[in-house]
Amino acid sequence: MNNKKLISAPFLNTLRSEGCFDELNSYTTTQLFTTVTGSAGTTAFSSLSLGRSLVLCTTAATNNDPQGFRTTNKVILPVSGRPCLVATQVKFANQSGSNANIIFGTVSTTTLTLTDGVAPTASYSGALILKLDGKDVWTVQSSNGATKTTTDTNVPATDGEYALSIAWNDKGDGFNAEVAFYVNGVQVTDADGVRIKHTVAYASLAEQYVYCAAQAGSANAQTAYFDYVGWAQQRYNLVD
Repeated sequence: MNNKKLISAPFLNTLRSEGCFDELNSYTTTQLFTTVTGSAGTTAFSSLSLGRSLVLCTTAATNNDPQGFRTTNKVILPVSGRPCLVATQVKFANQSGSNANIIFGTVSTTTLTLTDGVAPTASYSGALILKLDGKDVWTVQSSNGATKTTTDTNVPATDGEYALSIAWNDKGDGFNAEVAFYVNGVQVTDADGVRIKHTVAYASLAEQYVYCAAQAGSANAQTAYFDYVGWAQQRYNLVD
């Protein structure tokens, strides 16, 4: 659990930021989080060894079937002067080949579905870290309505456990955010080894849910364990 260093004191300093850090010690849909389901999957409290508490998402054995959870309410709205951060830790294993789909980030829509390993094409506000069916590296995407930027990283996304986080910061012009993506505490890079940063206009961005899900990439059920979920944004009208 050493990756939890991502959730540091500044992240949870309630005098300067508002947000939540949930260890996922229990899970009841429609409380803090709400289940996102496809045809017949499950999202439920689970546990592994060493006394860890997790939420286990299990899809139906149907290609492209999603299963996960999101915050019940929209909790993030990137705006100038109010940086924000979302984070989780996820464990997964491909059912065959590289066919797992993993989704983490923020979205303005209540559901989000991938189709045969393609990053989302539907309109939404937010930013995502994705493990896509047929790929063994992480993919990142930012979106403001229909305007999207999608980048494949050079960071492996093979069977294992990963700390994922997304940070929104001002680009410095008052009109745009700079979105950075992190895996295991390190900012992701592209195929050329260049750190990935997306520029997203603040104008027209909608409020967003924090979203965690698995999706089947074949006719086999896909599982994913989520260990914690956290988010924070600098307070409005912060007074030192």
